[in-house]
Amino acid sequence: MTLAARRRPSLAFLALLAVLCGLQAPCFALNLIYDVTKERAKELGISVVSRPSANNDARVQVEFKTVGPMKGFEYAHLELTQGGKRLVTAPLMPRKPTQDSPPESVQLDFYIDPAALPNTTVTVYVYGERLTGIGYRLKMKDFLARSASR
Repeated sequence: MTLAARRRPSLAFLALLAVLCGLQAPCFALNLIYDVTKERAKELGISVVSRPSANNDARVQVEFKTVGPMKGFEYAHLELTQGGKRLVTAPLMPRKPTQDSPPESVQLDFYIDPAALPNTTVTVYVYGERLTGIGYRLKMKDFLARSASR
């Protein structure tokens, strides 16, 4: 065997290295998703408000502070389903509610047809540890029942 052939790493070593390097990233399979009631949302400091918009749609605002159980907030997703099938899923961009708001305040907002609100969920993902996360799923029908019927 030549010197050059002995210096190349084996294929098994490279495969093992790739697996070990891949374990460092968060994995979506490790997210625990919990459905959140109005009472639990209040405990977490999450408020959900819906207001009519100019184009006969609804503006929904989800607001919370990144303290306590929400300290490790990473991202949020909007999902619209119908008949058990997912129609739309999209990330929601967090922002500060106002210029004078404390830095830990986060607001998520979206516009939607009021008729679609009962089929809409917003999931807020919080990572307390490096590899695991908790998703707090807010079903809009539970939070906006009176607003959606108007």
